[in-house]
Parts: sequence; structure tokens; C-alpha cells
Amino acid sequence: MTTRKHLIDQRLSRRDFLRTASAIAAGMLISDVAPARAIQEWTPRPKVAIARAYSYNRAVIRLRVQTLLDQLGGLADVVRPGDKVVIKPNLTGGSGWQQWIDVPADESMVTHAEVVRALAEAVIDAGAGQVMIAEAIWDWASYENWGYVDVAKDLNATLIDLNSDQPYGTFIAQMVGDDWYVYDWITFNPALVEADVFMSVAKLKTHQLAGVTLSMKNLVGTVPLAFYQLNNDGYRTALHGPGDESSRRLPRVIVDLNRARPV
Repeated sequence: MTTRKHLIDQRLSRRDFLRTASAIAAGMLISDVAPARAIQEWTPRPKVAIARAYSYNRAVIRLRVQTLLDQLGGLADVVRPGDKVVIKPNLTGGSGWQQWIDVPADESMVTHAEVVRALAEAVIDAGAGQVMIAEAIWDWASYENWGYVDVAKDLNATLIDLNSDQPYGTFIAQMVGDDWYVYDWITFNPALVEADVFMSVAKLKTHQLAGVTLSMKNLVGTVPLAFYQLNNDGYRTALHGPGDESSRRLPRVIVDLNRARPV
């Protein structure tokens, strides 16, 4: 692991990160009424689908997820027959956090298992040969208490703890590429690198440093804890850096993670 600084003159702050994301989102929203020149610059134009569900009822979520996928053009050009698909939920903090909040964790801060179930079913219907649900979990009880063990059993999927090198027996160093910011390579469980398709299913919520947690920020939970903590404090503090550096460092680390393992 390296912590050498790169492109020091290009400081990507939390504000810059959010401004860029907002600009992209705005471009998507106004693309239907934008001048021809702007539309041409965005070709091929990104597709965004949004749906609302008023409960996590299994049938409701399955219908909503399928509708979203249909609006995006389906999975035929994403999942090929026999593909190995890794789905990464957002199970931050571990099962112990439930005692500190007044609402169920899977309705407020972690990805609900029914959302992952619905997506996994759609992936299997599209022809996936193997489905893995992977997260650098705080404790295995996160999978058990939040319904992921049941999902894996029902769909014959494999649960992976990305803090561990199992079932491979070794980690792998994945290069970020020439334009890295903080890390020129990232340590991953090989499941992430070998996957034919990698899907990030975040929980939409605010974040003190990144501003918002979505599919890109969700990749912070892909790296093994042992390689990315300072002073063995039990957190991925190496990704955040010292307190006065965190607001600039973390957005740049998020970019590095997504370059190393694109969603």
C-alpha cells in the first residue's frame, strides 16, 4: 500500500466532489431541453431511473426494481450467460448500531436485503452463472440479522466478507491507473477483480465528509480493514487521513477506488 501524494496541484475537496456530482446530475435532468450542442457533448446520454416504494414488501420491491431495470434498458447488455456477478450492499457500522437508533437499521442506514434479493433475482433471470454478495462487514451478524443469510440460501448465492481473503486464500493488488490521487494500487479480495459484473447498491444517506453516500462512496467498504487503518484503531482511518486532511483526502480516495474497481 502506498500513501504517496499525486497530482498535488489538483486538490479535490469535498465541495469540489459534490459540485461535480451536482453538475453531472443537473446535466442529466436538463438534457431533454438542452441545446443541440450540449446534447451532442453528452452522447451517449446517461440513463437515470427513479422509483418510490412505500414499504419493503418483497413483491413491491421486486416490481419496483424490475421497473427501474426496464427503464434503464434491461440487463441484456450487462449480464451475459454464465457471468460471475458481485453485488456490494452498504452494511456500514455492524449490527451493534441498532441499539443507538430508533428505527430499523435496514430502513435507515444499511441496504435492505429485499432490494439486493430483487436485484439478484433479476441478475439470475438474465443468465448469471454465479452471484456473490460481498461487503467488508463489521461482523457476520450483519449478514444474519439483516436478512442476507436468507437471501443467499434462497438464491444459492455466496456471501463474502471482503475483510477476508476467503475463499481465495490471498488478496490481490489492483492498479488504479495513471491518474491516481492518493493510492496507485488498492488491495482487494480477488472476488471483486474476477467478477464479470460488479454492482454497487448503496443506501442513500448523508455523510459528514463525502456529503452523500451513493454507489461510488459505497466502495469504501470494499477494502480489507487490516490494510487501511491507522494505529490499529478498528476503522478505515487510512482512507480518511488525519482530521484536518479528511475533507480533501476522502473524495480523492473514492475516485481511486472507483478507478481500481469500476462499478
